Amino acid sequence: MRSTRRDIIAAGVFAGGAALAAGYGLRALAEGAPTVQPLFYSGTLEDNGALAQGKYKIILTIHSAAAAGTEICKSETVDVMVQSGRFRV
Repeated sequence: MRSTRRDIIAAGVFAGGAALAAGYGLRALAEGAPTVQPLFYSGTLEDNGALAQGKYKIILTIHSAAAAGTEICKSETVDVMVQSGRFRV
């Protein structure tokens, strides 16, 4: 079977793309890029009926259901800065 110029160019483009993808993947892992998406939680906090402002301790826990669910991961207490009642962890 005889290769045409178009076949050779297509093979080169494919090989170049595969090499770029592999190189990017190795570079990202080498730099310590997260391999899973982090979980964020945000909300609004009030203190005595007013929007909270300043540093607060918030306890985060994940349950299997909104009501009467079992705890599926360890609770974590974090310090957060709350501005105009809003925070993100």
